[in-house]
Amino acid sequence: MLRKVPIETITLGMELPGNVCDQQGTTLLPAGLVINEQHLASLAGRRFRGLFVGEEWPAELLPEAPERTVIKSASGGARLTLASKASTAATAPVAAADTVPVLGDATEPEPGLDGQLVPIDQLRVGSVLQQDLYDPRGALLLSAGHEISARFLFLLRQRGALTVRMHADDIAQATKASRPLRGGAVEGGLKLRDLRAETARSLERHADAAHELQDLCAALARGRSMHTDKVKTLVADFSDMVALDPDLLSLAVATQRSLGEYLFDHCVNVAMLSVATLHQLGMDREQIQQVGLGAIFQDIGMLRLSPEIRMAGRALTPAEWQQIRRHPTYTCDRLENARGVSPLTANISFQVHERTDGSGYPRGRLNASIHPGARVVAIADAYAAMTRPRPYRTAHLPHQAMQELLRECRRNRFDRAALKSFLDVMSLYPIGSFVQLGNGQRAQVIRAHAGAPMTPTVAILDPTGRPSDTTIDLRYADQVAITRAVATAANE
Repeated sequence: MLRKVPIETITLGMELPGNVCDQQGTTLLPAGLVINEQHLASLAGRRFRGLFVGEEWPAELLPEAPERTVIKSASGGARLTLASKASTAATAPVAAADTVPVLGDATEPEPGLDGQLVPIDQLRVGSVLQQDLYDPRGALLLSAGHEISARFLFLLRQRGALTVRMHADDIAQATKASRPLRGGAVEGGLKLRDLRAETARSLERHADAAHELQDLCAALARGRSMHTDKVKTLVADFSDMVALDPDLLSLAVATQRSLGEYLFDHCVNVAMLSVATLHQLGMDREQIQQVGLGAIFQDIGMLRLSPEIRMAGRALTPAEWQQIRRHPTYTCDRLENARGVSPLTANISFQVHERTDGSGYPRGRLNASIHPGARVVAIADAYAAMTRPRPYRTAHLPHQAMQELLRECRRNRFDRAALKSFLDVMSLYPIGSFVQLGNGQRAQVIRAHAGAPMTPTVAILDPTGRPSDTTIDLRYADQVAITRAVATAANE
């Protein structure tokens, strides 16, 4: 049984009496580890999500024992969350909805409490509360007069919350016209200002994932057996980003610029784009996490090749190409020492470079024998590679890369259903790219619309070339259309 503890419980120099875990029970720091500054830094981002420890931790190292409540997770399983009675009674209103108290969720209403339990996925972003909003056990989450924001819902999901307690006067207007979309996001997503702020946060998670992957690969290359818990947690965060806003991951990938080893940044880009597309396809969260892990690991076998081959600024020889085509096998070899890798994750990593017409590698599989998740990752991998510069070529414009994917699909090299979902996530003029409009203005694409790939939402650029707060949903702009894709925000 796990207990939630404050992050301050872990102190510099202490020897851990037991594992430190996340809310799913995944080990973050193992028992016996002596805590240094790097360990504390690795936990800093978990202040809101919390840390969990087992019964092997002595009582004197823990805060006053909170009340335990077993709740049902979104996947249907049971897991433990904690809510202190003292903190519940004294919880202050959440003015800006940037923090959420520890939740004591419940499957049935507590006797004597006002209001009704409402699933959080039915709450409408932008609704202003007339009455206070509580968790199922009566802890105040958001006071009357405040707006339900997408970030507030995101933080609730991070706590594993399923429901909130709402006064009847608020239910009708707070859930009115609420329509869950991809990954549980609410129609419209974040406001533009919040989307930009969350994109900056997403870039931090991108950097974290690239660094964790690099450290894991370095350890595996030395023959050490390493657990993949930290990378798993980061991939799970990608799913939470989709729940916060369905366009957030795509915008983060478009905004990210490689600062270190290309391979690690590329693998994280592929994982982010894959997770967004898998949500669009409706795959369940557990499978998305396993496929996302396969996406982030899919090229680590390339590290067995010499830099002269990996980074060659010339055409490769046939012998060198044979080494490239063996790298999925090298990836699986490396993953044998990576603990916590499921057979599905390893299979995805192995199949990413297969093509539906049998022209891929390493096995030349046809469509029916390629896992559906690998078909999605293959498209994300090709797009991410085309839109980044390499020593032997310049980067494609995102629109050009999407057109090339469509051509390859017509040649039966990519799965049609997977590419359609990728197009729904990105649009034909992909998120983050720049376009020229028929009225002479330039704009940046900020939102895609499923089923309408030619008409994304764009933000008009100001005279300095920066995206302004003026946006146009081109689905409803009869007099304005995209005339062409452009490389930069600046006029040529």
